[in-house]
Amino acid sequence: MRTSFLLILIAILACGYTAEAQLFGRRGPKGATPPKALLVTLLSRQKQRVHLKKYRPELLPEFERDVAEVAKRTRLDYSRYFKYCPVYFVIDSMVDKIAAGELEGVLLDSSLQPVRNPVIRPGSKDFFIAHYGSPIPQPDSVRKASPGDLGGSVEDYGDDPTALFREKLIVTDANFRLLSKNGPRTNYVRAFRPRGMDNLEYRHYRRAIVYNSDRWYIDYLPTAHSYEATLRTYFR
Repeated sequence: MRTSFLLILIAILACGYTAEAQLFGRRGPKGATPPKALLVTLLSRQKQRVHLKKYRPELLPEFERDVAEVAKRTRLDYSRYFKYCPVYFVIDSMVDKIAAGELEGVLLDSSLQPVRNPVIRPGSKDFFIAHYGSPIPQPDSVRKASPGDLGGSVEDYGDDPTALFREKLIVTDANFRLLSKNGPRTNYVRAFRPRGMDNLEYRHYRRAIVYNSDRWYIDYLPTAHSYEATLRTYFR
């Protein structure tokens, strides 16, 4: 009995190790061009704000606090723990200007001040755009529903079938198209502790970054360092 249990345990650990190795070893094709910058979108959740203002105004202060906390922790995370390329922050209400190639006054630093002399220029497409939230189905990732599926279509989010049911890091190209399922479309290197950070420091790091709203799905988990590790693996 004990021998059988040990064999099963070893098999489970081996499978887990293989899966982690595959994620960590996800490399891009030869000649793949890394982004010159990463634009991190700060969600203002304006539609939700308008709805609450109309129907539940008494909840607005709590809502505004949650939105502000997530934005603050997102800025803290990426300004401190993402070093792969320059990071600029963008308020989601300004994404139309990004799509039109207008960058002046739109790219912000961690203090929400306009960035002077960014490494990307108006009209350029050599950057990625990221946000932490729910995936939006894209043309290349939506398939027809099979019998028994809920809804009219189902998003096939790479190797993560639970993607539609939880928030995560979502990364698109400069045209707001979700990166391909074989590309660095999220932080595939998960729970990757920054180098030189011991267990106690890591607990403090997570405590300072993690945020979970008591009422809404307005949350944030550390993703900056793990996404940097993902990019370094993909483009090495």
